[in-house]
Amino acid sequence: MRIALAPVRRSRIPLTSLVDVIFILLFFFMLAAHDVDWRALRVDLAKPAAAPAQQTATKPVDALRIVMLANGELHMRGRSASKAEVLDEITKGPIDRTVVLVPGRGVDVQALVDLLDAITPTRVNVLLGSAGNTPS
Repeated sequence: MRIALAPVRRSRIPLTSLVDVIFILLFFFMLAAHDVDWRALRVDLAKPAAAPAQQTATKPVDALRIVMLANGELHMRGRSASKAEVLDEITKGPIDRTVVLVPGRGVDVQALVDLLDAITPTRVNVLLGSAGNTPS
């Protein structure tokens, strides 16, 4: 006795649903992507000095040192200062002035970038330093 088997049907993979998925993903990534204004911030990294005598020889005369603490507090010339006071002091000086920005330990990167973004329109030279290798 022979049992008749049902004919084997080859299933076709419909490409229509694949195209739909691709368009949905494209739409999702277009909505999820930020349309950010990408700007470049020119920042020079301060080099560590080998000796104090060498540091004073290469130290810019009109350099303004700004220390940023982890809690967002700014210090300029040994005293606490607001962001507006810092920007006012920067704009008072000459255009070719050098500003040494020293982020303290634990400073939020976004807060540092926000400060750099505020300083950038003044067109001063900005150096990023650490507490051990920047002029005071």
